[in-house]
Amino acid sequence: MISKSFINILRQRLRISNELSDSELNDLAEAAKTELKIAGVSDDKVNDEGDQLIRTAIVSYVKANYGFDSPEADQYRVVFENMKKRLTLSSVYRYGDNV
Repeated sequence: MISKSFINILRQRLRISNELSDSELNDLAEAAKTELKIAGVSDDKVNDEGDQLIRTAIVSYVKANYGFDSPEADQYRVVFENMKKRLTLSSVYRYGDNV
Protein backbone atom coordinates (compact mmCIF):
# COMPACT_ATOMS: atom_id res chain seq x y z
CA MET A 1 0.00 0.00 0.00
CA ILE A 2 1.22 3.45 -0.88
CA SER A 3 1.44 5.85 2.05
CA LYS A 4 -0.88 8.84 2.30
CA SER A 5 2.13 11.18 2.22
CA PHE A 6 3.30 9.67 -1.06
CA ILE A 7 -0.20 9.99 -2.52
CA ASN A 8 -0.01 13.67 -1.54
CA ILE A 9 3.28 13.96 -3.42
CA LEU A 10 1.69 12.36 -6.49
CA ARG A 11 -1.23 14.77 -6.30
CA GLN A 12 1.19 17.70 -6.12
CA ARG A 13 3.23 16.45 -9.08
CA LEU A 14 0.06 15.97 -11.14
CA ARG A 15 -1.44 19.25 -9.93
CA ILE A 16 -4.51 17.53 -8.49
CA SER A 17 -6.18 19.53 -5.74
CA ASN A 18 -8.63 16.95 -4.37
CA GLU A 19 -8.67 13.34 -3.20
CA LEU A 20 -11.06 12.00 -5.85
CA SER A 21 -8.26 10.29 -7.78
CA ASP A 22 -6.40 8.83 -4.81
CA SER A 23 -7.51 5.27 -5.55
CA GLU A 24 -6.27 5.50 -9.15
CA LEU A 25 -3.02 7.11 -8.02
CA ASN A 26 -2.51 4.30 -5.51
CA ASP A 27 -3.17 1.64 -8.16
CA LEU A 28 -0.75 3.26 -10.61
CA ALA A 29 1.96 3.62 -7.97
CA GLU A 30 1.52 -0.04 -7.00
CA ALA A 31 1.77 -1.00 -10.69
CA ALA A 32 5.02 0.98 -10.95
CA LYS A 33 6.41 -0.86 -7.93
CA THR A 34 5.42 -4.19 -9.46
CA GLU A 35 7.15 -3.26 -12.74
CA LEU A 36 10.32 -2.43 -10.81
CA LYS A 37 10.16 -5.72 -8.89
CA ILE A 38 9.65 -7.72 -12.08
CA ALA A 39 12.70 -5.99 -13.54
CA GLY A 40 14.76 -7.11 -10.55
CA VAL A 41 14.75 -4.21 -8.10
CA SER A 42 14.69 -5.54 -4.53
CA ASP A 43 11.55 -5.32 -2.41
CA ASP A 44 13.39 -3.27 0.22
CA LYS A 45 14.35 -0.61 -2.31
CA VAL A 46 11.03 -0.60 -4.16
CA ASN A 47 9.21 0.00 -0.88
CA ASP A 48 11.53 2.82 0.21
CA GLU A 49 9.37 5.85 -0.61
CA GLY A 50 12.13 8.10 0.70
CA ASP A 51 14.62 6.94 -1.94
CA GLN A 52 14.76 9.71 -4.53
CA LEU A 53 15.44 7.40 -7.49
CA ILE A 54 12.56 5.10 -6.58
CA ARG A 55 10.32 8.10 -6.03
CA THR A 56 11.26 9.57 -9.42
CA ALA A 57 10.59 6.27 -11.17
CA ILE A 58 7.17 5.88 -9.56
CA VAL A 59 6.18 9.50 -10.23
CA SER A 60 7.25 9.11 -13.88
CA TYR A 61 5.18 5.94 -14.25
CA VAL A 62 2.13 7.60 -12.73
CA LYS A 63 2.52 10.68 -14.92
CA ALA A 64 2.82 8.45 -17.99
CA ASN A 65 -0.34 6.48 -17.19
CA TYR A 66 -2.68 8.88 -15.40
CA GLY A 67 -5.58 10.18 -17.46
CA PHE A 68 -6.03 9.93 -21.19
CA ASP A 69 -4.91 13.20 -22.70
CA SER A 70 -1.41 13.91 -21.46
CA PRO A 71 0.78 15.11 -24.34
CA GLU A 72 3.86 14.26 -22.26
CA ALA A 73 2.84 10.66 -21.50
CA ASP A 74 5.32 9.12 -23.93
CA GLN A 75 8.16 11.20 -22.51
CA TYR A 76 7.35 10.02 -18.99
CA ARG A 77 7.20 6.40 -20.20
CA VAL A 78 10.72 6.78 -21.57
CA VAL A 79 11.88 8.31 -18.28
CA PHE A 80 10.38 5.40 -16.34
CA GLU A 81 11.93 2.78 -18.62
CA ASN A 82 15.33 4.46 -18.36
CA MET A 83 15.07 4.70 -14.58
CA LYS A 84 14.05 1.04 -14.40
CA LYS A 85 17.07 0.01 -16.47
CA ARG A 86 19.45 2.07 -14.35
CA LEU A 87 18.05 0.72 -11.11
CA THR A 88 18.34 -2.89 -12.26
CA LEU A 89 21.95 -2.36 -13.32
CA SER A 90 22.93 -1.21 -9.83
CA SER A 91 23.77 -3.90 -7.28
CA VAL A 92 22.61 -1.48 -4.61
CA TYR A 93 19.08 -1.65 -5.99
CA ARG A 94 19.07 -5.23 -7.20
CA TYR A 95 20.23 -6.70 -3.93
CA GLY A 96 19.04 -4.12 -1.43
CA ASP A 97 22.49 -3.10 -0.19
CA ASN A 98 22.90 0.24 1.54
CA VAL A 99 24.07 3.21 -0.50
